[in-house]
Amino acid sequence: MALPPRAGQGNTGDFIRYDLGAFVVCCARLRGVLEREALMYAVIRKFNKMRSVDEVARRAEAGLAPILRQSPGFRGYYVVNGGNDVGVSISLFDTQDAVQEAHRRAMAWIKDNISDFYEGEPEVTMGEVVVSVPGQGATAA
Repeated sequence: MALPPRAGQGNTGDFIRYDLGAFVVCCARLRGVLEREALMYAVIRKFNKMRSVDEVARRAEAGLAPILRQSPGFRGYYVVNGGNDVGVSISLFDTQDAVQEAHRRAMAWIKDNISDFYEGEPEVTMGEVVVSVPGQGATAA
């Protein structure tokens, strides 16, 4: 049983957007059946045994961020200091193709520019963002 679109949210033929308070669910109408549309796609790279996460973050902001910003469908890039020599990066894009291409470009930049700051290969998780919950006064990424 589908919920009716909220007033002002629009039912534009083949696309319906439901605004359920803090949650936004997008659906595409395919052959009379509602299917959820991806909110966005993410790639998360976890680097273990990274020395100077802060220096790597500074270099990534100066060198990698401009490359990502030029990528189609770019939504955001974040670097997290996980403590205990762990660095994590999160990149968000509109489509699966865009996130895969950006990941390929990011890994080339990483190998060329910061490979001496970490040991081994990063753990990579890539996939569809299934829920986005913005804070009060904020919009979903």
